Amino acid sequence: MSAPTTPELAEVLGVIVRDPHGDITVENGWMRIGTVIDRTDRDGTVHVVPRFGVGGNGLERLLAVATSVAVMGRGVSPAWRYHPELGWVVCVVVRVSEADEEAGAAEQHKELTG
Repeated sequence: MSAPTTPELAEVLGVIVRDPHGDITVENGWMRIGTVIDRTDRDGTVHVVPRFGVGGNGLERLLAVATSVAVMGRGVSPAWRYHPELGWVVCVVVRVSEADEEAGAAEQHKELTG
């Protein structure tokens, strides 16, 4: 088992945590928690952009993906897409149980209806 990745440790490897952007979405049992942008070929950095509301374990997962990219490269996964202004981009998803998905939907409904 590895130790959790902290923003401070990730920063040493060239990983930068950006402000949140976008909302958490769930589709077919997968939750989109953020984006990792690989700019190592441009300026030697990897950027983490969590979605609003992501923290704790979600942020650790994003940082784990980003530090892996910083150390070993992004590999050949077809999930990576090239954006001319940003660089190589991948959406990070995590599996959720049906109970988690329903709880999230109920919470979103509560926020929308007050």
